[in-house]
Order: sequence, then structure tokens, then C-alpha cells
Amino acid sequence: MSTTLSLETGEKIKLSDIVNLNSEFIDSFFDKFQLDSEFYSTEIGHSIEEDIKAKISHELLLKADNGSYSEVCSFLTEDSLVISFQVRYAVGSYALYKANYSDIAESLKLLS
Repeated sequence: MSTTLSLETGEKIKLSDIVNLNSEFIDSFFDKFQLDSEFYSTEIGHSIEEDIKAKISHELLLKADNGSYSEVCSFLTEDSLVISFQVRYAVGSYALYKANYSDIAESLKLLS
């Protein structure tokens, strides 16, 4: 689990404060976000992506957003939004998906 805080106010920032968690965001997730792993183009990377595709949904991200589902978390970097998903232990326990802010500009709320 991770917590993103505003450096200005100290308040907790949820994923829904950063992006619009709507169907367009979900539908374009795999077009905009890339698996941040050396395994991306390998069989392991494809296995990870299949795990995530099987579980990602609007409801899943909303559950994670309100803290009732700890298998998904997010954080911000200088240039990207990163969303972490729990995956099978055999393929690494978690997978980080990363999107540059410019690639998800139409969905951004907080940073726009």
C-alpha cells in the first residue's frame, strides 16, 4: 500500500484526485501505460499483462482509491503516474505500470 500526500497541505491525495477514473481511462489503460519492467517483452511480461487485464476494472480502481482494496496502489514521480498491481508471486508479486503525464493529459485532474 502507498499513500500520496500533498507537499503543500499534507492532505492525502487519492488516484481519483489525480485522474478521472472513468471508462475512457480504463479502456485506454494498456495503450497509455507501459509495464515498467525488464520483463516487458518476455513471456513473463505477457503473463503479468494477462493477469492485470483479467482484473482491471472501474470498480477495482475505485475500491483501491477508497482504501478497501490493497492489491492496487499508485504514486507520482516527476514525470509519470505509476499504478502498482499485485500479481502472482511466480511472476514477481507486483507489477508497476507507468504513464507519462503527457500521455494521459486528457484524464489528468490534479496536474492539469
